[in-house]
Amino acid sequence: RFVFLTALCLVCVIVDDRLLGLVNDQETTILHDVLLDHPQQKFGFDNQAISTVKETSLERINVASSGQGHYFLGLQGMVRSLLKHTETPGWLTVHIFCETPTVENNASLFVWNRYEIWRSQMMELFPGFEMHFYNVSREELLPFLPKQLAVERLGATTNYARFVLHEKLPDVSYCVWMDSDIVVANDIVVWGLQNMPFDKALAAFPRNESEKRKIKKKGVISTYDHAYQRLRAWGVDVSPFSNPRFNAGLVIFNLDYWRHHSALICTIIEICEFNRNQTPPLHLSGSQAPLHYVFSGERFHHLNPMELIASSEKKEWKRISYDPVTFLHYKDIVKPWELNAEKNSALGPYVHFWRNLSTF
Repeated sequence: RFVFLTALCLVCVIVDDRLLGLVNDQETTILHDVLLDHPQQKFGFDNQAISTVKETSLERINVASSGQGHYFLGLQGMVRSLLKHTETPGWLTVHIFCETPTVENNASLFVWNRYEIWRSQMMELFPGFEMHFYNVSREELLPFLPKQLAVERLGATTNYARFVLHEKLPDVSYCVWMDSDIVVANDIVVWGLQNMPFDKALAAFPRNESEKRKIKKKGVISTYDHAYQRLRAWGVDVSPFSNPRFNAGLVIFNLDYWRHHSALICTIIEICEFNRNQTPPLHLSGSQAPLHYVFSGERFHHLNPMELIASSEKKEWKRISYDPVTFLHYKDIVKPWELNAEKNSALGPYVHFWRNLSTF
């Protein structure tokens, strides 16, 4: 029995290495050769723009995300796509928020150790690049959590870490939050310097939606319009305009603004508390709805919506051939790193974009 368990652990380690993107000595040598002259997809970013990045005195580009369970595979793809498409990895810092491992949970400690190994290897392969992991506990994020918390996707505890970035990253002025199902098709450093700084609390990709659109199909107040009305009646400082809203999977947070306007986070907590006490609730889970309530309309800085594809609709993916697309957001329940994702009727034809962009 002992021999069997030992063999099983070795197999798990080998499989884990392959999934987590760890490389052996031969692969390291090949990768170093590739990095010397790897192809870049600039999509209109010229050498002058790259030179500006290298000479500017602005701070590094900071990206934050979270990942747990099989979503860590997506997170790795996101990080690899960042590194693959930037000419200045030394300007990039990635902050990853994970649930705190416990001594009682040996599996979580094992995974945490594998994450640390992966982090060290990425930083070694890309000189100057920094990646940091942060422990966040359920207790820290409790003010933002709904009554029922799903294990993954919108309900994952770490999904709410974006609400505490201004505390967790005290020395960072601007931070790009990216969901782990996003990959990058362009130079994130150049893009970041082109879109920062700005003077509002956050910047995002706008989208106009029907006021009568259901927030969720079952178990919640039926429309955004109704939710805004309820919050206003309760005295919450929601935005006077509910459109345009935005894709909350990719947001640039002006952390200095959040630190200087402490009432913002108090309003977010107030909305989350109101939601927990409602039957039915305004929304079930996810951090997007509270952000919409507070920052929709003109309260957020509008990014160029043509730079983001966030849909599985065929008409959206066709844009990649002629629009300056920088980000691809796989919003569907099935994710492109999952087994047999190609067989998904909506996602299948576009899985190859994720794999091409997220592998070296």
